[in-house]
Amino acid sequence: MRIPLTTSEPVAETQPLPEGKNAVHTGDNVEVPYMDYESTHNHSYLVDHFQLGDTWNDPVGGFPKEIGLIEEYMKDKITKGEVANSITAIKNVIKDMEKFNNLTKEERAVVKLEVLAHYVEFIRKNDQTKSNLRRYNNV
Repeated sequence: MRIPLTTSEPVAETQPLPEGKNAVHTGDNVEVPYMDYESTHNHSYLVDHFQLGDTWNDPVGGFPKEIGLIEEYMKDKITKGEVANSITAIKNVIKDMEKFNNLTKEERAVVKLEVLAHYVEFIRKNDQTKSNLRRYNNV
């Protein structure tokens, strides 16, 4: 026996949630993994994060060296399993790096990129020194 539906019951309307200003989604609303972002968008996620536009790779006024350094550092962290392969995890790493380098209130992308690139360079040299000390300390 079927019971007829009554029309007096309220029906909830569903509306799509607004996307955040830095949301990274493909057409089917799935976040692209960080390691696959470049192949999907033809540029690094960092270009979009720092809102560099199309001239980021210009040898004269762009930031190819800085983006490359930071990009390589992030990929190494993901490969070593220290960070998840997601845009959200990378955003958190960038946020922590900016906080550590007192860049949270800095609005100029030029300054942020320069400082973060030098910071990454320092971290890599420091890790290499620690590795060498562990390797040759047992002599």
